[in-house]
Amino acid sequence: MCLGLIDQIIMSADHKSGNGASCGTPTEKALRASELSYRRLFEAAQDGILILELGTGRITDVNPFLSKLLGFSHSEMMGRTVGELSPFKDIESNKVMLERLQRDGYVRYEDLPLKTSDGRHIAVEFVSNVYQAGDKEVIQCNIRDITERKKSDQQLRLLNTCVANLNDKGHNGSANGHQNGAATSPSSDSDVVEGELVEEEKR
Repeated sequence: MCLGLIDQIIMSADHKSGNGASCGTPTEKALRASELSYRRLFEAAQDGILILELGTGRITDVNPFLSKLLGFSHSEMMGRTVGELSPFKDIESNKVMLERLQRDGYVRYEDLPLKTSDGRHIAVEFVSNVYQAGDKEVIQCNIRDITERKKSDQQLRLLNTCVANLNDKGHNGSANGHQNGAATSPSSDSDVVEGELVEEEKR
């Protein structure tokens, strides 16, 4: 079994405190409780999480949600850089990302397109930060699936555009109707809106 960084830190804390829940100083007990709490949150999180070595950018831990989202096992991702994983092949180079992290303390991609192992196209928000884990600094990457939110935003923008077009047509049609003594039918315009929304849903 390949242990992640968090498990290694917990095992190290166990060793230092005598490997028992009742052993160790109050500070060591509190540290272990905090590490176990983080492990539970890490495992249960509904966002993807990667832990990377600060010096090399190589993956030292990955949570179950991200493995499921991308379709890769824990062992397939361990030891690689983010850019070496096929879903992230279009991300900037490992060297550039590490330089940005060391300079700015974080890296953020608000809308990163990915392709999963089974060929699905998804969009994610990708945020990396440097933080202290035990006696070393590591990189934590949080990856949030925004695919459905992005689709909803696109549909809302399309709907707003269609409504604005209908209002323009209604205004122009009313003006022309008064001039020509004829009224336009709203049914054809509503059919156009419905058809556009159906086409967007198919994409």
